[in-house]
Amino acid sequence: SAIAAQELCATKMVGHREEAFLAALLQDIGMLVFAKLERVRYEGLLCRACGDHYRLASLELETFGSEHVEVGPWLLQRWQMPEWLVKVVGASHDLRPIVPQESEGLPFLTAVVALSGLFADIWLHADPGSATDRLRREAAAVFGAGAIDVDQTCAQLLASAPQISS
Repeated sequence: SAIAAQELCATKMVGHREEAFLAALLQDIGMLVFAKLERVRYEGLLCRACGDHYRLASLELETFGSEHVEVGPWLLQRWQMPEWLVKVVGASHDLRPIVPQESEGLPFLTAVVALSGLFADIWLHADPGSATDRLRREAAAVFGAGAIDVDQTCAQLLASAPQISS
C-alpha cells in the first residue's frame, strides 16, 4: 500500500509522495498492536476475515471494542509522531470523494492512503476479483470516473515488486 500511495501521488502529479508512503506504510500499525497483545485471538480474526480488510475491522470492533484504525493513531500519538500522520492513519478507512479544492493537503493525502489500502487488498483478499471491483468503484467515487487507471497502477505495482522485495 505504501508503494501504491506513492504511485497515486505521481499519477495525480502532486507532491506528498514521501508523506503518502509513510502514512500508507503505517496505516495498519494498529493490527500489529492487536497481534502482539492478543496473538491467538487475533490470528483467529485474520482467518475469519479471509483477507477482507473491512471485515477484519468489523471483527476487531466486535471482539476488542475498537478497530486497528483507532489503535494505530493512539500508538502514533504516544510515540509523539506528527499530528498530520496521526490524522491520516486514523482516517485511513475514510473514502470520501475529493473535491477540486482538496487536490492538495490532508483530505487528498487521506484519500490516497485509504485507496492505497484497497490496492494492497487485491493481493491479500480471498477473492482478488471482488477486491479489484471494489477498488475500481471506490477510486471512481473518490477521485472521479476515469481519474485513476486501476489496471495501469496495478501493473506498475507488479512491475516494481522485484525491486521492492530486494
